[in-house]
Amino acid sequence: MRATIINPCYKRDYEFFHLGTIAIASAINASPRHQASVIDFSFVWNQWEEFLQRKLLEFQPQLIGISTASPLMPQALT
Repeated sequence: MRATIINPCYKRDYEFFHLGTIAIASAINASPRHQASVIDFSFVWNQWEEFLQRKLLEFQPQLIGISTASPLMPQALT
């Protein structure tokens, strides 16, 4: 299985990278049958759509997850 975990950037500002995101990707990559990638928008917030499309086409994940902190959940849902 190929999985991609997305770390969005909501405020057009540099966001901190969540350790939970890295831990999930590392756990997936620990299995020889699975592969994980992380897409981080922290430095591409002004062109995130093109960046996301390119990364998804390159990796072709079977599963996509979005990582966010609880206070940012309303922005993640929009």
